[in-house]
Amino acid sequence: MDFYTDNGDHTNDHNNNSSSNSKQENNQPTAHPGADGHNPVYDPIVSSTSTYNAAYRPEEPEVTKSSKKKGSGFGTGFAISMLLVILLVLIASAVIFGDEPSLPMLSPMPSPSVLPTGAPEDPYTTDGSSILVTPMPIVTARPMATLDGVAPSITDPYNPFPDIIEGVSAGVVSIINYEQSDLSGFITSNQIQSSGSGFIISSDGYILTNAHVIADAHSVGVVFNNGFECAADVIGYDTIMDVAVLYVDLSSTNLLPLKLGDSDTCRVGEFVIAIGDPTGTTLASTPTFGIISALERKINIDGHTNAYIQTDAAINPGNSGGPLINNRGEVIGMTTAKTITASYDEYGNPISAEGLGFALPIRNVLKIAEALITQGELQRPGIGLSTVAIDEYISKKYDRPIGLLVYSVILDSPAFKAGLRADDIILSCNSIELYGNEALSGIIQSMNVGDEITVQYWRNGQIYECTIVLGDLNSMGDTIYNDEYGGSWLE
Repeated sequence: MDFYTDNGDHTNDHNNNSSSNSKQENNQPTAHPGADGHNPVYDPIVSSTSTYNAAYRPEEPEVTKSSKKKGSGFGTGFAISMLLVILLVLIASAVIFGDEPSLPMLSPMPSPSVLPTGAPEDPYTTDGSSILVTPMPIVTARPMATLDGVAPSITDPYNPFPDIIEGVSAGVVSIINYEQSDLSGFITSNQIQSSGSGFIISSDGYILTNAHVIADAHSVGVVFNNGFECAADVIGYDTIMDVAVLYVDLSSTNLLPLKLGDSDTCRVGEFVIAIGDPTGTTLASTPTFGIISALERKINIDGHTNAYIQTDAAINPGNSGGPLINNRGEVIGMTTAKTITASYDEYGNPISAEGLGFALPIRNVLKIAEALITQGELQRPGIGLSTVAIDEYISKKYDRPIGLLVYSVILDSPAFKAGLRADDIILSCNSIELYGNEALSGIIQSMNVGDEITVQYWRNGQIYECTIVLGDLNSMGDTIYNDEYGGSWLE
């Protein structure tokens, strides 16, 4: 039984579509063929049985006893009262003497310990005010970035990797995803909610990373290998291919872009290294070594199917968005995910997978990056649902019509607004009967955002029809309506 999200195979084509069902945690089941080849088995982890995006999320900070303590409210009330009195005195003093009240500045990111040559003294403030960079990109067309990376000089052809690591490390960066926290009702602060990796592709200031690394961020920071951190603008992102383009305005600083190779010429067995931040910035710029295990490996991750370079170089949470580099010092891929579960034993316990990492080919990544930079956005037509194909065998066995079972619907998506819900079975689209997920995806991929399709569907023995206006998958949310999933009758 096939299982797809929004009926899209997005391999190699940035104009293809998929759903916006891209969460960092994979909690929804995926349908797989059962022992008889027809009855589905629902795996507890979505996407290629158990593949997850390798972004790092720090543990929640420990709550101290003073902040958890309940009971005596007098001491707390007294302290608050005194604080308010002091604050009023300060404000009153400022009014009397004509000075602005001096309150503590809350920087959105930690202060850097090392600044590169020519860097501003305070990258977070201008005219005394904090910069809070929202990751919502402003649609602006720009000229394509100058891809001016140079491969490192290799002195030892028998073991080139020390030279490569030394030569490219300055071009690999840490990406910090900040969320905004409300401290007291009128003072806010940015806290780290996750981190990943990225790499510089142009001395102009353009940086590539995974879209899931910056997901749900209030602001984004870039940390260079010398410890300097600055705010980054989000040029754009594509949740389907999982690519994001960032920009840092450091024109007075000599950035080191990496040389981009040709992923189409890669061969299975070639040596590669992955560089990134496994487990977070504590282990920033860690290189790991391996080989290319497979090419054009089609993997479904969070409902989106793309072609990946498979590698056994160690990839861990925090590596997402970092470069996969060949033995010439050229970037051939962007590390994105790994498989953590290979199978299950007879008791249902997961069996850990080893050496199954995946990187997006750099050629495919650049197609997305160029569209985001030069066009300012990347629209992917879609309707915001996932489906399971109902074939003739299942139709007869469960007394259901042949078509596409609606497995889940994204809240406020075009499918949701048109009235489709989990457990509906889509029979036809634009009067074309549907005998597989590819049939619907082919129709959607041939159209544009704003076009309409007419869908006929079955629900509880009745046949209905609705019109759906195609939306942009990159602007849809990822909240499943009412947390409802279809196909329980298949178990």
